[in-house]
Amino acid sequence: MSTYLDRLSDYRVAVIGDVMLDCYMSGSVSRISPEAPVPVLRVTEETAVPGGAANVAANLASLGLGVNLVGLAGKDHARDELIALLGRIGKVDCSGIAAVPERRTTRKLRVIGAHQQIVRVDHEDVFPCSIEIESDFLVAMGRAIEGADIVILSDYGKGVCSDRAIRAVIDRAQASGKKVLVDPKRTDFEIYRGAFLITPNRKELTDATGLPCENDPEAAAAAARAQEMCGAHLLLTRSEKGMSFFPLGEAPMHVPTVAQDVFDVSGAGDTVVAVLAAAIAADMPIRDGMRMANHAAGIVVSKLGTASSVK
Repeated sequence: MSTYLDRLSDYRVAVIGDVMLDCYMSGSVSRISPEAPVPVLRVTEETAVPGGAANVAANLASLGLGVNLVGLAGKDHARDELIALLGRIGKVDCSGIAAVPERRTTRKLRVIGAHQQIVRVDHEDVFPCSIEIESDFLVAMGRAIEGADIVILSDYGKGVCSDRAIRAVIDRAQASGKKVLVDPKRTDFEIYRGAFLITPNRKELTDATGLPCENDPEAAAAAARAQEMCGAHLLLTRSEKGMSFFPLGEAPMHVPTVAQDVFDVSGAGDTVVAVLAAAIAADMPIRDGMRMANHAAGIVVSKLGTASSVK
């Protein structure tokens, strides 16, 4: 596996989707407010890290790969902070992150007291962008794909990955002979037809198929139904049960989880799709790529907050 890892810096990934800034306000809680029955947080630390598609990019950059990141953000301080954070992590080209005056950069603030999340505050606009902005986005997307070896579509349902954008990404990548990996949020997987691999979690797969997937036979049935919709290989993340790969027309592969303690599942899916894309770009055997992704996800969920320390 080390031979494959040594070559990762030779590859570039186009990451297209919903970029976010994940913020954390931490402190201690020792009393209840006299104004309302809520805890009083004495703030000791405030941090911010890339989230959503930007976290996918951060994971890839921390592995040494180059990234062409495309998404929409506001013309605001959160966008500036996000780009600065990505610049410190690695080779991430952020020229494809458009600054839209009438849109806010998606920012999720998690307030944490005594290592437990008290509340999450979301600043975001989830409405579809204008035709003009979408057209510019598609141009940037095309440039990103042409300059990459593999493509990730990070769909968080925030209005960036419209039907038109999803189809344009997959069709453009197919025309260029490049594989597309999708972290899906739609309940209709038909829109992802033509992708090489989709990476739903159990809830996303159940929502898309209407089928349970708690045990191996149920997961296989739900995966088969999803593959009828999209015609792609499927990597199912199964929380404490690890992950399962369902190749088209072949027997599934199961890898047990390596996580010992689960503090926070934020960003685990981003890490999985990033590591898998790196492995596929480097022609690593899929089972080895799964093991590497599983190990990286185990590290992420053992930390509080979104993490990109996947080495």
